[in-house]
Parts: sequence; C-alpha cells; structure tokens
Amino acid sequence: MLVAVVPQFRVMQVKIDGINQVLREQITGVRVIRAFVRTRSEAQRFGEANAGLTATALRVNRVFALAMPALMAILNLSSVAVLWFGGRLVSEGSMRSGTSPRS
Repeated sequence: MLVAVVPQFRVMQVKIDGINQVLREQITGVRVIRAFVRTRSEAQRFGEANAGLTATALRVNRVFALAMPALMAILNLSSVAVLWFGGRLVSEGSMRSGTSPRS
C-alpha cells in the first residue's frame, strides 16, 4: 500500500504548490489582472491546477479506502491471536497471568 501511495503524496504536494502559486500570483497581481481583463484566463488556470489536485487526491483516497478494511482486519486478527494463544498458555499453566512466556 505504501509503495503505491507515497509517490502519489509527492505528486499531490507538487500540485498543492502549483495551486498556491496560482493563488499567490492572483493575490499579488489583482490590479494588473483587472486592468488587462484576464479574469477568465486566471480562473481557467486555477481550474486546471485544482482539477489536477482533485484527481490525485481522489486516487490516493481510493487506495486508502480499499486498503483500510484489510489493515483493520489484520490488526484485529493479530489482537485476537495474541489473546487466544496467551489465554491458552495461561489456561494450561505454562504461563502465569501477567508474565511473558520466557519468564
């Protein structure tokens, strides 16, 4: 899972930086944009940057949505296994309650 997601997080960070750059340029150049009537092109530029970020974020979240139930099942099953085998050792008398198996 991490092998698939970590590169996507890097791509997502680059796209967030792109959106921040577009917004920064729009904020610092508000008067210039209005003077040259570039509102449509700036909105389109922001829309493209936002669409790229949205697509990457959706891809990452889909991977997590698919992997999370499997991870939760593994964690819960390992907890059940620890309790099962530990309880069995206590029940057999080979381990006292509150000690490790090697004590």
